[in-house]
Amino acid sequence: MVFVFPIELAAIRAGAHVDVVDPAQQVGPAQARPGRGRIRSTDRSRRVGAARDVAIQTIKGIARGPWAAGAERDRGTWYQPLEAMADIRPAVHWVLSHPGLFLCSAGDVGLLPLVLAAAAEDIARPDDAAMAALAERTGLASIFGL
Repeated sequence: MVFVFPIELAAIRAGAHVDVVDPAQQVGPAQARPGRGRIRSTDRSRRVGAARDVAIQTIKGIARGPWAAGAERDRGTWYQPLEAMADIRPAVHWVLSHPGLFLCSAGDVGLLPLVLAAAAEDIARPDDAAMAALAERTGLASIFGL
């Protein structure tokens, strides 16, 4: 989902150059289903951004969810990130396969090499089945309580 607050969208429409911050995890695999209001909002925001040459940054692209109770918090993030390349790759590819979006780096420098390696590959959008499998395997959940 692209979080575009009304004031940002108004500024974009007026021709101002603003960065729109997108928590990619919100439209990540578990949430990317047809008919969801967030997806429609993302599409509208991307169209307006493209028309105005506005950068759309995605954040939290490899967020797994809130830290699980009892989990060792051994990463420099306030959320629990995906950690295995097999999980990071489809999450990164999912974001980067959408024209007009780019991915901010992970909040943990230990994961940065994996994110960069996935981003350097030939990008192919994972299909719905692959993303559903990722969500099931890793227990993806919203980090924003939505």
